[in-house]
Amino acid sequence: MLRDLKSIVQAAVCVLVIDACGGTLGGNPESTEPETEQQPEPGPVVQPALTFSITDAPVEDAQNVYITVESVQIAQTEGEWITIPMETDQEIDLLQLQNGETSLLASIESLPAGTYGQTRLILAEEAPGRLVDSEGAEHALVIPSGSDSGLKIQTAFTKVDGVPLELTIDFDLRKSIKVTGKGNGNGNGNEDKSKYQLKPVLRLADNSKSGSAAGEGQDGSVVCVYADGAARDNDDTCENAISSAKVRNGQFKLAFLEPGTYDLRVFRNEVAVGDVEDVVVAVDADKGTKVKLP
Repeated sequence: MLRDLKSIVQAAVCVLVIDACGGTLGGNPESTEPETEQQPEPGPVVQPALTFSITDAPVEDAQNVYITVESVQIAQTEGEWITIPMETDQEIDLLQLQNGETSLLASIESLPAGTYGQTRLILAEEAPGRLVDSEGAEHALVIPSGSDSGLKIQTAFTKVDGVPLELTIDFDLRKSIKVTGKGNGNGNGNEDKSKYQLKPVLRLADNSKSGSAAGEGQDGSVVCVYADGAARDNDDTCENAISSAKVRNGQFKLAFLEPGTYDLRVFRNEVAVGDVEDVVVAVDADKGTKVKLP
């Protein structure tokens, strides 16, 4: 009897010791604290080697001008074409990108250093361009070779190893939209509508080497900017201008200009109302040269 009592006491002590130590009969520790998953530390932000954004100059008699870019391609002289991955495959309303506003178009994380002399935008064949006029009527927008050989830019740019490059394509609709006759050619009974064609005038700007001119004016005024000494237009098509802008809410901005001296001509109700000469633009895209319009 004494031997049995001694065995019972020893067994009870073992159980108490194991329980007090937080163990189990299997020898594995138990934890009352919930396990927390270790989150990986965020890595460094990788800035793309090359980005393309898009902007626009205004056009009269249109509410919207839509295009869909399928791809952006670049090439060195006699080199193979490189396709830059698209950041968006959505239809773009170019008329929403005015006065320095841009939309990110495409980017690539790495790119061989060198000089690239050719850039082209390939438009989506399954999503043809279209224009909504000032009265809300929609028209087909004919864009020759837009989905075949693409819209070409012959401005060269140089990529340096380790230096991110940000480029902006200025899609100057004021000089690009042409009315070629009546009828939109889609056979839906709208042959009485004007027929519009897009013959793109594209300009490529290096953001890090660009400046702007901005200021105040009367709403609805069209501002054309010319190289110093260049012939100025007699109408607000701005055919000889480098770029153009329209005054909205009393403000305008001519963006992505190379540093230099420029002349401005202001049109109101299609009539030239005055010039601003010797506007000096420096590399300062955020602030810009301040201008007061007539």
